[in-house]
Amino acid sequence: MKTSVESCQKEWKRMVIPNESLPFHDGMMKTEMFRPWDYSFRLALWVVPGVVERVLRRFDREPSYRKIFILTRESYAAYT
Repeated sequence: MKTSVESCQKEWKRMVIPNESLPFHDGMMKTEMFRPWDYSFRLALWVVPGVVERVLRRFDREPSYRKIFILTRESYAAYT
């Protein structure tokens, strides 16, 4: 008899994406305490959000502060 975990492994495709490396997260937390940097970063997010996003994506690697899990049903993945 199959367990529910075994059946889920066959039915679902899993993708894990690291998000925000530990050293980068630690540095960001420290720099957010410095008001001029915090205001500059918020201004950049407001004025050029696409550029900020591309720069921040360069820091998505292991070891990561958090992970994003994307689960897709195999039968659905065949249609996309």
